[in-house]
Amino acid sequence: MKSRKGNEEDLRILTRAVESAGEGFVTIDEDHRVVFFNRAAEKLFGYRREEVLGRDLNDILSPLVRGMSMGYLKFTPTEIQVANLVKHGRPTKEISDLMSLSSKTIEFHRDNIRKKLGIKNRKVNLRTYLLSLQ
Repeated sequence: MKSRKGNEEDLRILTRAVESAGEGFVTIDEDHRVVFFNRAAEKLFGYRREEVLGRDLNDILSPLVRGMSMGYLKFTPTEIQVANLVKHGRPTKEISDLMSLSSKTIEFHRDNIRKKLGIKNRKVNLRTYLLSLQ
């Protein structure tokens, strides 16, 4: 049987591995409260870790699921991710940093989102429009 110190070291190693993984990991307790939220989950859900730790997972997922209108079915996975971050008020520079993409690439995806939603060349704020889809 491992010592407590050995178990703690194993837990630290596992935490570092999950934190650096490219996949989003969210851990909840028995009351559905978020107890772990890695960097990839931040990118996936558009929330910062500090915003979700201790919150009920249903409160976090409900707005995302409600916002998944038919329009989202036309989006690529990257466009869905960008749209969710825009909807949460994140500026292009912050989105580019979170997703490890250039600002120009984010602008390209924002433009594609506007085209697919039929609001290209219209004076409509993208965030406001995305929020109206909820």
